[in-house]
Amino acid sequence: MDYSSYLNEFMDEIYDEFISENAGGMKAPDMFTLYAMLKDINPDVVIESGLWKGQCTKVIRGAVGEECKIICLEPRTLYGWQDDGNTDYYIGEKFIDFESLNLSEYKDDKVVAIFDDHINKVKRLFESKSKNVDWSIFCNNYPKNCGSHLTLEHIYKQDMRYINQYRNPDDLITKTKELIEEYKVYPNIFPGKIKTGEGIFDCESYFKEPVEDKDIIEKYKPLYEEKESYRWNTLVKLK
Repeated sequence: MDYSSYLNEFMDEIYDEFISENAGGMKAPDMFTLYAMLKDINPDVVIESGLWKGQCTKVIRGAVGEECKIICLEPRTLYGWQDDGNTDYYIGEKFIDFESLNLSEYKDDKVVAIFDDHINKVKRLFESKSKNVDWSIFCNNYPKNCGSHLTLEHIYKQDMRYINQYRNPDDLITKTKELIEEYKVYPNIFPGKIKTGEGIFDCESYFKEPVEDKDIIEKYKPLYEEKESYRWNTLVKLK
């Protein structure tokens, strides 16, 4: 994965301290990989399922430009940044779950769905397929032996903790993979272990160990200081 074309752009034009204030949500490394994905795809419509304080929506808008439609879904009332542009909010009392969201008017558009909602990711994948979503981005795509919900990485690595809850686990694995044309777990920017509530886990990185260039570390300081918070953002192109 080549991040070179986006690192400076992200730090110079997108990053601000508000992103790093996102305790409980995505921090700078996750925001960067999300930004890189959206810049590559250049979508017409983005659905954001799961908001926290608005930082992610702000990054999405910076990546996709003013013409892209953003649809935000969150059951809580949002206390944070809200976009006053081409963004529809279904939050609080007006909440609509992605499962019930009608996307028929966008059938001819390039649609991306972002899931940062800590819900069964296989369920979200099948819902994406049924709504003709072109690309799905899965935050918190936890690796084997990690995570509070079923993830696609559990499917690929056959972590049976959640898969065995299904009547036919092998059939679930097969049918899930059949929906996927491309599957990319984006690496962290800087090397290091990832800390979670269930332990410490490995993660690939763009810069390789040892990173001895102090200028690089200083230039991308938030990405370096928050590297342990990364959560394996994953891009899926559906068939």
